[in-house]
Formats: sequence, C-alpha cells, structure tokens
Amino acid sequence: MYISSKLAIATIAICASTPFAFAAPSSQLTMNQLKQAHPKLQTMAIEGRITKMVAPDMATGKTPMHAARNFLRTWSHSLEVNANEFIAEGPFEDGHHTQQIMYNQETGLYKFTGVYFKQLADGLPVYGTRLMTLSRNVANNPIVNVEVNLRDVKGFKKPNRLINNSALALMTAATRFGTSVTTTIPELMVYAGSQEEHAEPRAVIVFEAQTGGNWDADTYRKAELVVDAETGEILFERNLILHATGNVSGMATESSGADVCDPESVAGLPYAKVTLGGNTAFADVNGDYSIAGSGSVTSKLEGEWFRVYNQSGGNSSITGSGDIVHNAANSSASYRAEVNAYLQSNIVRDFTLVQNPSFPTIDTQTAFAANVNLGSTCNAYYDGNSINFYSSGGGCSNTAFSVIVHHEYGHHLVAVAGSGQGQYGEGMGDVMGVLLTGDNQLARGFYSDDCTNGIRNANNNKQYPCNGGIHDCGQLISGCVWDALAQMQVTYPVTGHGIISSLAVNSMLVHSGDMITPSITYDWLTLDDDDGDLTNGTPHSVEILAGFAMHSMDQFPEPPEPLDNDDCATARVLIDGTHSFTTLGGNNSPEAYDEAQCSGTYLGEMNADVWFSYTACETGSMLVSTCDLIDFDSDIVIYEGQCGNSNQIACNGDGNGCGGYSSETTFNVTAGNEYLIRVGGWNGSSAGTGQIIVDGPGVPCETTPPCPADVDGDGIVAVNDLLTVVGLWGQAGGIGDIDGDGTVGVNDLLEIVGSWGPCPV
Repeated sequence: MYISSKLAIATIAICASTPFAFAAPSSQLTMNQLKQAHPKLQTMAIEGRITKMVAPDMATGKTPMHAARNFLRTWSHSLEVNANEFIAEGPFEDGHHTQQIMYNQETGLYKFTGVYFKQLADGLPVYGTRLMTLSRNVANNPIVNVEVNLRDVKGFKKPNRLINNSALALMTAATRFGTSVTTTIPELMVYAGSQEEHAEPRAVIVFEAQTGGNWDADTYRKAELVVDAETGEILFERNLILHATGNVSGMATESSGADVCDPESVAGLPYAKVTLGGNTAFADVNGDYSIAGSGSVTSKLEGEWFRVYNQSGGNSSITGSGDIVHNAANSSASYRAEVNAYLQSNIVRDFTLVQNPSFPTIDTQTAFAANVNLGSTCNAYYDGNSINFYSSGGGCSNTAFSVIVHHEYGHHLVAVAGSGQGQYGEGMGDVMGVLLTGDNQLARGFYSDDCTNGIRNANNNKQYPCNGGIHDCGQLISGCVWDALAQMQVTYPVTGHGIISSLAVNSMLVHSGDMITPSITYDWLTLDDDDGDLTNGTPHSVEILAGFAMHSMDQFPEPPEPLDNDDCATARVLIDGTHSFTTLGGNNSPEAYDEAQCSGTYLGEMNADVWFSYTACETGSMLVSTCDLIDFDSDIVIYEGQCGNSNQIACNGDGNGCGGYSSETTFNVTAGNEYLIRVGGWNGSSAGTGQIIVDGPGVPCETTPPCPADVDGDGIVAVNDLLTVVGLWGQAGGIGDIDGDGTVGVNDLLEIVGSWGPCPV
C-alpha cells in the first residue's frame, strides 16, 4: 500500500509540474506555429497550397526513413493531410522509396538521401501525388528540402463493391482510340485533380492504352488514361509519346551538328555485343572486346544497354575478325543513323551515371530500344519504352544525331526520375545536349540547309514565368543552366562543368510536376549546400544565382509585411462600398466562432484572418461579400459588439453561386451598433488578396471612414496636425480635443502619433 500510494503521488506530481502536459502535440501544430519554431523556413505555393519547403532541420531521425516519418508526424497537420495516409513508394519504375542523391566522385559517397511517399485516401493511392523528403547524410539525417505534391481528398470514401475492372478499361479505351486498342492491367486509385486545379476526389482506374506502333508514326497513339471506376468517364489523359522538334546542341559523330554539317570519324562503340559460335561478349567503354573461341565474330548495332532497330530495312550486321568497323564506307545515311544513335545513347547514359551511379532504372536497364529511320521526317520522340528518330527529307536531316539523341534520352531520364514532362521535360532534354556538347545552338543542321543555327538556343533571354509552348518554355531552364555554367567556369575553370552537371542530373530526382519555376533554384541550392542552411549561402550559390537570375528564376517569395488589421483590436474601419484587402502575412486569431451557425457552407479554419469594423447607419439587412472578388478560398464570420464583448450573428464558408469558394452572407443590423467582420481562409494554405463588398441598409451615414486625428482635414495625419494640437495645448474642447475628453492634452497627441499617415479611404 505504501509503494502504491507513493507511485500515485509521484504520477500526480509529474502531471501537474510538466509544463507541456497540456500543449498541442507536434502532430497538431499549425503552419504558423511551425514557422515560429523554424524561423528560416522558406516555402513556395501553387494556388495557395505549399509545394516546396526549405529549412535547416525540419525533422531528424536515426535513419533517413525515421526522419521522414518524423516529418510526417510533425508537419502533416499543417499541410492539411493525415500522417497515416501515406505509403512509402517512389515514382520510379520499381517503386523503391529511398534514393541516394549527389554522388561525390572523389569519396564515393552520396550527399543526400531522398525518401518518397505517395498519398492515400481510404487506402487507395492518390494519382499524381508525391511527398519527398531530402535529408543530409550526416548525424541525425536532418531534412532540409521537401517536395510537396498533394491533393485535397477530405471526406473521400471508397465506393462499395469497387473492383479493378479491366473490361471497363478496354471499353473506355476502345471508345477513345478505336477497337484495335490494347490496354495494360489497370490500377485502382483516387483522382482529385492536379496541383493547379482541384477536382472532387473520385475512385478511378489508371492504365495505358495503345494503338499502332512506332513502325508507323502517323497512326501510333499511346496514352495514360484516368477513368472513373464506376461510370467509365475519362477524367484525365496523359500523352506518352513525347515529340521534340530538335535543336538540342550535340555531336554528330565529331561535333554537335547533323550528318550533313560535320564529318564522321571512327569512334569506339561502348558495350557493343559480339558473338562467336555459341559465345557472347560485350565490349568495354572504348569498344574493346575479348571473346572465347577462334574464327569470325558477328557484331550488330546492339549492346549491353541499347539495341538499335532500323525501321527502313534490316538491322546492320558485320561478320569479320579482329577490328570491326560499322559504316566503314560512310555511304549510307541509314547505316550512319544506326551508328550515331547507338554511340550517342551510350554517351548520354554514361554521362548520367557519372553524376549518380544509382540513378533509377538506367543503372540496370538493358537492351533499351533506339528506333531509327522511321518513315517520316523532321521529328523525333520518346514514348516511355524507346527513343525514335526520323529519316531525312522535307528539308530536314536524319534526326538520329548527337543532340537529338541526348534530348530524347533526357526525356527518359526525367520519366524514370519520377517527374512530369511538359516544359520541364523538354528543357531538361535540351540541358543534356548543352552539357554534353558545350554548344548553345541546339541541333545545328536539323534543317539540312542551315548548319549554323539550331531550332532552339540555350543562350537566350527567356524569363520566368514563361507562358509559351512547352518546347519554347523549355529554353527557360536550358538558359539558366547555360548561364550558370558560364559563371561557374569563370570561377572554377577545371571543375565548373562537373559541378553544374552533377546538380543538373541529380535535380531531376527532386523535381515534381512538369513546370519550370524558382522551386528548381531551391533544389539546386539545397543540393549544393553543405550545412543545411540556405540563408548563409552555399559553396557555389553566387554562380548558380547569377545564372538563374538572368532568367528571373531567383524570384523567391518575400515574407509579407505585417498587416494593419491582423487582429480584432486593430480592425480596419469600413463604410459601405468595395474595399481592397489581403490576408497574406496574417496570423490566426484566437477568437472563437461557431460553424454550426452556417452549417453546410464549409466554414473552415479562418486561416490568416483579418478584421474590419462597421457601424450601422440604419436598421435593416446588410451584405458582406467576397463573392468572385478574391483569389483564395475564403470564410466570413460576423460579430455584433466590440472586441472582448461580442456575439457571433452570421457566417459563411462558400457563398451560393460564388466561384473559387469565395463567400457571401446577409444579416440584420441595428442603427448605431458596431459590427466586426472577420475574413480568413478555409485551411492552412488559403490566403490571398482581393476585395470585400460592405453594403448596409439605407444611405451611408459617412462618406469617408472617421479620421479624427486629421485636424486640418487634408486627408493625412502629419506634422501640421501635431503642431495644431501642440498650439492648442490645455484648451477646453475644440478641434484639438481629438479624444473628446474636454481638454487638449497628452491623449490627443498620442492619437496623432497612433494615426500617423494617410487616412483610411
């Protein structure tokens, strides 16, 4: 009994004395609270939802996976997601969820570990989502960069008797592409739109559909379809055949142009396959081979990693002994295309693996197809399974030459790294050509009568944001890399190219989506950094930022200025009319509100709320509205009374008929009474700018908001008003008695100081 009592007393003492016993657990902290704990946190957002987070140590753990799990537990609430609704799965072909990044060729070690998750909704993976934590490979594995690509799936419930319906997939694909279509086995998922545009979450089946093949470019179709699992409606379609119109600078045998521009010379074919009798061997990087047996050796344009297929005839083959030279006569454009495609494919693959030997898929992928001499002209493409090049004709050269090969394989690198294509894929394809050839003119000789110019140029003045086509806007990132490379080589003539190459290749593993934004600049700086803190610079930040700044890719969002009406006590006085406002930079107020008063309108968290005050001139109905006037998901709460002594009388989340989840509410007011108007965001990522309409009953009793400190009536509280009060000091009443206490004194002077500046309008 004595021991039991002692334990009970000790337990009570601990609970009573522990200072954080009743504090919110880390899993329930808001973004504002976490920002206070991490003052160096920098974020980027799309449509109000955070997409990039950078800070020295957002979470730690004994392994990168433990650190990632700790991040989810700590930050998930602020990101509006459930920490338990994630599965460790990477965007790579084999689904691995940890990836080593930034290989150091001198030490043989990696600088970072990426841990990848996919979002779940009621147990189903959410299409297009990713959360990737990047931790430094040092003690405690601090997380310094997080890629956030999540969806709002609140309230989603998996339909009853949901099945993975292959028949529905085939029927939908046949309706879209015709009865000759073939489909892959579908996967059950949830679709809730994209980062840029939210859609109501639905259960879907996701699969690939294909008609024709790369032997006929005119009829070849291949797409990923996202189909409603119950109705068969196509909700989203992603084209898997990525065409490029060329002009990635590169080498055609000896240089960076097409075969009509530059001469050919003998180059070893890396990893080429040779056979002798029943024996097979692969050459080394220089093309040297050793095979058991004696007699003639057979060689085709295929090797350990690539296999070239000639679509205009049989695949070239040579049988001989000793040294074998493909295309020795150099008299066939078709044969030359086979050699160029094989050689350049191996060059770009080897280059990538130098920067990261564990780059997903390509470090082990064998017999990847390069199809040449297709029966069309003036193009090339990547379709997810192969790279494809067209014959000469129509004013264009054969597209199987250096830079175009680098570009199309660059699409493959982007794909297996788990990123989207679009302008980012086009740009990074161009970047591979720039880094491998050093030529800013991308694909010189693509048009066979022009060996001087390419069809795109890395030495450009493209600026962020870019609103052109994907090939045109791809030049934004190739321009950044070209200019950063130039800056780096000035400072580091010997190692500068290697520094930029490593950052470019490894940054693909951190990127998500298909857009080129300053988020990429954050990724480059994070990968370059050596202490987890970007605010004190990185080893090469001067050169990186100098190059990226030439394209406005250093435009990071500045912390917003403090708001003048961020809490109830500083509510901005309004009269009838339309008024501009912002909630950017606002904090969350502690005042209570009751969503039951406007149930069904989706009143949210009142994130980053701001306050206004209004005095009713007459009794009657009053309107407060942000309907179609703002750029974020708003909420409105109305109180009658003053701060500390008020009652909620109205609220609204999503106004009837209002776009963008904006708000509108109507309520009754009494003449002479004061009302407080509180405007906030639906969730932690909802903040923005716009206008608010205030329309009370009757004719406005004031034409302008009160500004009693403007003694001289010139619309601004300034020196003249202060001098007037000083000159009337001690007098009873009059214009100097601003606070109305009967005497011109200190309080009136304080009113002047507190109201300094333009009067509200």
